[in-house]
Amino acid sequence: SPLCGLCGLSVESWRLAVADKQRQFEWDGSETTAEVFSYAHQLGPRDAGIEARVVPLSREECQALVTMHRGRYPSVLLPEVSETEIEEAKCFVDTIKKRVDELLHGSGRWFVKTNRHSCKDAPPTEADAALFRLELQNRQLAQPLPKGTNPDEIDFGPAFEAFLAARLQGMVVTSGESAVELVVRSPRAHDDLQLQLELETDHFDCYLAFFPFDDCTSPLHEFRCFVTGRQVRCVAQYQYLHRCPIADADMPSAVVSIADYVRLRVLPTLPDNILDVAVDLRCLRVDELWEIDLIELNPLGPGCVWGVMDWKSDKDWLLGRAPPPQPEEVRDSVGGALRSLLVPGPGPDCPPVVARFTSQHPLGLTMGGLAHMGNEMLLVLFTAWDVERVIRDHDAETKLDRAAVQKKGASGTTQDWCTLC
Repeated sequence: SPLCGLCGLSVESWRLAVADKQRQFEWDGSETTAEVFSYAHQLGPRDAGIEARVVPLSREECQALVTMHRGRYPSVLLPEVSETEIEEAKCFVDTIKKRVDELLHGSGRWFVKTNRHSCKDAPPTEADAALFRLELQNRQLAQPLPKGTNPDEIDFGPAFEAFLAARLQGMVVTSGESAVELVVRSPRAHDDLQLQLELETDHFDCYLAFFPFDDCTSPLHEFRCFVTGRQVRCVAQYQYLHRCPIADADMPSAVVSIADYVRLRVLPTLPDNILDVAVDLRCLRVDELWEIDLIELNPLGPGCVWGVMDWKSDKDWLLGRAPPPQPEEVRDSVGGALRSLLVPGPGPDCPPVVARFTSQHPLGLTMGGLAHMGNEMLLVLFTAWDVERVIRDHDAETKLDRAAVQKKGASGTTQDWCTLC
């Protein structure tokens, strides 16, 4: 990662390093840790015009959160911590909990992140599995599959959408206790806090940010808008393992609305030296109009280009160094399809915008979303749908069909099926 390593500069030095530079990183190794971190730091919720409640963290409090994570999830990849260190960390963690409670006033539902990363990767708990089970029930998806169901024709899409909704609900925090618990569970938060500790600074500037949780959130309607050189280059589906909920014919108008929102509502709020950014938004159709909501800002670079995008093959046109790709549809061998459109910009000074999204996800157990659900969640789904019985019955039926073909072949009625292979 271009952010790894020690630089020994203060936060003020980081900011001064790029405050007078309007540039794009080459992403060829010439960029420095100081420049990249200064750029990324300016996109935190406190400084990027996003309404959030903030709890500053001291270096000792930040270290305490790191220690608690390592104590809970010991690994050969992380330094070992002692019981004494854990007990000392608990004192600082208790202080954080109290300050969060004072900030939230003991009411409301909140989304928490560090100044640079969310906690979406926190491993699921039994409570999360219960939320998924409830979400399946509320969507009337908790019934066993009918007899005779072909496993290769099961559409796991609705269940994957329920999984995403449940995981989102699992990130709701209501107190200092639940907020710290989520941060401590998150490997991404741990790595982020550890990075900021390693950067030896005269002015430590790390914090937790809290946003009101939107109960109407639809995770399938999230998109990432890539901006380079202050130009909107691409709108990409975020949850790419499920087919896009917006119809293919409606995507051009949705992309226009997203691009206009970014140009008119987001870019004017950024510091002048920020030329590149990845903007996460939600796009829903309400009364024949597209309603756009800002979720968060991310520094643009190799780490934020994934899913329907690929940094190696898309970098040049994303950075404005090559023409955008032409419209196409790419199908895989198991039924999935990826579409790429080209939507004209609003004027001669605006380049066309690439829209890239999944137009069809595969059916059956080859759907990639299943691999991202984890064992706990798959157990909930497979139990509710009785998938094991479906597979067992299908295998038995297939064996009977093969036996019948072989029998006919032996009687001379038809060839043995093996001879046809």
